[in-house]
Amino acid sequence: MIVRRRKGRSAFTLVELLVVITIIGMLMALLLPAVNQSSEAARSLQCKNQLNQLAKACIASDSMNNRFPGYADRVGGNRVSWVVAIMANIDRQDIYERYATNTNISTPEIDMLICPTNPPEQSGQPLNAYVCNAGYAVVGSNNVNEKPANGLFHDFFTYKIRATSNDIVDGAAFTLLLSENLKAGNWNTHTKTSITFLWDPANQKKINEAPTSVLARPSSYHTGGGVNVAFADGHVQFLRESISYRVYMQLMTPNAAESNMPAADRDVLLTASDYR
Repeated sequence: MIVRRRKGRSAFTLVELLVVITIIGMLMALLLPAVNQSSEAARSLQCKNQLNQLAKACIASDSMNNRFPGYADRVGGNRVSWVVAIMANIDRQDIYERYATNTNISTPEIDMLICPTNPPEQSGQPLNAYVCNAGYAVVGSNNVNEKPANGLFHDFFTYKIRATSNDIVDGAAFTLLLSENLKAGNWNTHTKTSITFLWDPANQKKINEAPTSVLARPSSYHTGGGVNVAFADGHVQFLRESISYRVYMQLMTPNAAESNMPAADRDVLLTASDYR
């Protein structure tokens, strides 16, 4: 008896192929957002780690010098930014020494100062993503409003204004130290409006609002509607852009009762839930 074998199928039909392609497309559409979300979470975590290191460097400066760095500080007779003032504390003693001795001063790109969610378009520049809390935006003719009750970083180069941890009456865990900012100036600049973030009850620009040349506000490209910030006790968290401006001013001022904040806003007692 001769048994004939049935011929097997050797390929997909067009309909089957289209079904497979459709399924793969649907799976990719579901997978890509999760991958992107995971990648952004990693970038945001790296940004927080960098802020934590910078905050620790500023706190170490307070311990060593009995003051936080000035947004305008002095190294080797040079007017420098708060970033240059802490270079030795972020493992860049080489750069600090060049400023201190006025020898071959250079301004390289420093990875710790660049948020991975906002990478530079050109490498090799002294770019910076982080700004310091300089307090009240309105400055008098003789800097009368630059005082420790309003913020933690001041013009030490010209006016010798200093703030220390002892000036933080409202609690280090409730006082902002550093923030990220899309409009931050290069780390070698020392202009107040380019390397700090400020508060002003008469000009309430909120987090992630388009900053002006006078009032730079915390801002980032992170998802979730907010920015990463560091507090004066060193802890780092994500600050919501929907935060009340009243709460924002409280977080900015180390001593609200003695600050230039409107009297009606000074008696607010914060809890962690107010800004998480």
